[in-house]
Order: sequence, then structure tokens, then C-alpha cells
Amino acid sequence: MRQRTTRRRPRRPKTPRSRITLVDIPAEAVELPEGKAWPRIWDSQQRYEATVWIRTYHDRFIETGNPIDLLYAFTNALQIGMYPPFRILTALGEAFEQVLAGNGTVSLDRVLKLRGHGKGAWNAFTVAKRRGLQYWLAHTLFALKTGWKLSLDEAAERLSFHLESRPGRRYTATGLIDQYQRVWVKRFHLDRITPMDLHHPASWPKDHRETFLKSFPPPASVD
Repeated sequence: MRQRTTRRRPRRPKTPRSRITLVDIPAEAVELPEGKAWPRIWDSQQRYEATVWIRTYHDRFIETGNPIDLLYAFTNALQIGMYPPFRILTALGEAFEQVLAGNGTVSLDRVLKLRGHGKGAWNAFTVAKRRGLQYWLAHTLFALKTGWKLSLDEAAERLSFHLESRPGRRYTATGLIDQYQRVWVKRFHLDRITPMDLHHPASWPKDHRETFLKSFPPPASVD
């Protein structure tokens, strides 16, 4: 007489609360096995911000082919314990193949177009840093005026005041408004952002919204 056996369903591994949901990043991304090396960021606020930037870097690389966006998408994913998106891994794999095929005559920075060559050669890091700052300024203005119904003038005043305490280039409120209206809305497709987009304040967690607004107080509220 055969003994009846019962099959036990495998238990699902417990997921820390600080884990992000896969809907926040490119759909093909999955979590790395937990280990000593990854992830390096567990803070829920920082992890959420990282997911936004992974999506941003991924989409910008697909659109423009900028090598800096490629590298940031790869490293940011690892920082929060995720496999980098498939298109990012594929692009890096193709670059490595070209380096190997060159037998020492082809460098990775040339394949990825990180640097130009010859007199007056451009530097991808310099170009990306300048564009990245403009991207952040544009989306910060968009978030302030959209998420909290501030006028563009008030949003620009807050952002300009915030920049005064930071190293680097200063922007006047007038200059920010001019760039936003003439250049950034079109360049960064701000008019296409919907409430479901990760860059729209309506999609942010409550604690992220509160932290964000506190970072940009009106000048009159600070001694």
C-alpha cells in the first residue's frame, strides 16, 4: 500500500520593506541575490530616488546614446541591488566585444565615445555634467510649480535661493525662467509628463514629497 505524500508549497522569500517595486524601473530589471557587495543603499528615500534616476538614465541612453547615461544606469542599478536593464547590459556587452576584437588597439573610452580625439576634443563627462545640471534644474522647476501649484516666478525664486548655498554656477530667478520657457520645456519634453510619470510629484510617496518641498523654502522664510 502506497503511503500518501503531501507536497509543500515552497515558501516565498521575505522581502525587506525598503525594497522597491519593479514597476518603478524598466520592466525587465530584477533583483540581484542578496550578498555582501549588493545592495549598498537600503534607505527607502534614497532607494526611491535611485529608481527614478535609473529610469531616467535608461530612457535617455535609449534616446540619445549618451555613454554617461549608460554608465549611470548600470551603476545605480547595482547600488540598490538590481540587475541593470537588459538594453544597458547589451550595450556594454557590445562595447566589450569591440575592445576584445581590437586586440589591444581599441580602448573602451573610444568605443563608448567618452572622449573625442584631436585638437579641441570634447569630453563626454563635461557635456553630460552640464546637460545633467540643466535636466535637474528643469525638472525641479516643473515639480515645484506642478506639485504645489506655485507660479513659475515663485518656483524660480526658491530654486535660485537654494543654489546660493551650493558650490557651482549661480542662476538668477530671471535666468531660470528664461531657460525654462525658451529651452528646457522642449528639450526635456516637460509638456509630456503625466501624473503617472516618475518625475511628476503626483506619483511620489508622501514622505518624498515632504522632503523635496522642505529643500526649497522661500527666501523670506530663512533668516
